[in-house]
Amino acid sequence: SFSGTFNGQGHEIKGMTIGNEEYDYTGLFGHVSGSIRNLGVSGTITTKNNNVGMLAGYAAAGATIKNCYTTGSIEANQNVGGLVGYTYSYRTKSPVTIENCYSKVAVTGLKAGTSDYLGSLVGKDYSYASNSSVGEAGTVIKRCYATGYIRPKNDNAHYGGIIGAFTGGSNTLLFCYYDKDTVKAIDPNRGFAATTAQMKTESIFTGWDFENVWGIDANINNGYPYLKFGEYQYENEGSGSKYDPYMIYTQDDLVAITEGKIGKPGSYYELANDIVLDAVFWTPIGGNLSNIDFAGYFDGAGHTISGLNITQDNF
Repeated sequence: SFSGTFNGQGHEIKGMTIGNEEYDYTGLFGHVSGSIRNLGVSGTITTKNNNVGMLAGYAAAGATIKNCYTTGSIEANQNVGGLVGYTYSYRTKSPVTIENCYSKVAVTGLKAGTSDYLGSLVGKDYSYASNSSVGEAGTVIKRCYATGYIRPKNDNAHYGGIIGAFTGGSNTLLFCYYDKDTVKAIDPNRGFAATTAQMKTESIFTGWDFENVWGIDANINNGYPYLKFGEYQYENEGSGSKYDPYMIYTQDDLVAITEGKIGKPGSYYELANDIVLDAVFWTPIGGNLSNIDFAGYFDGAGHTISGLNITQDNF
């Protein structure tokens, strides 16, 4: 397993071609438990193997994939994803984390007659955390999108715009989107389905940092969000104690609670002013597909949060 740290420094590896029939972990990286960041990969993979992804075939506990993108095409057997084929986080304090990534890889499943798992971003995840009180957690995927077309081989396939299947029940999916016009996969419980026009509009991407990490420009990346390969650490006023609560001023502060960037069970929060939400797709704080429960104290201080808009059956 690759357990080191690979920093692409914003560069892209182009022209990768894989037709290997020997190994079940296929991608630029086969089996990963380390860190990969700031990297683009484009290529073509054609194989009858399982656990296949353009960036990595298999991401195990401890793996962190951040600020990466993939383009091209894959034809493979099962557990096939445009970015990663299979993610696995079992009873670990260091779950697989995929953050600020996108895939534009077309994914085709070759296995006929049995179930396979195909995802425009990730093929399949298995996560199991039996004791969250000691820090065990499942795979986390956040602020990612996908546009690659999904073509399953058989009617029993599990496929989706972000991920083919979440199994194990301890996963977290936050602020992820897929282009339903290009992916051609209806996936109501695993990511937000948006039109191509919406995917090229900054305002729908709730919780995304378009100052430091992402950019959007009609003349770059065919109008879809692109990575600036920047790093940003969220900061908030207050310590979260009863007499020094976290002060909530903006929609971004509410999003930070949802992500677990600020606060922990028992923390105190206070609304500092009225907030008008402009999110096209709102993810509830402590919502479904997030194992970050809200277990603190929220004081509205007489203010109002308006403009709440929940239009999909994700929660």
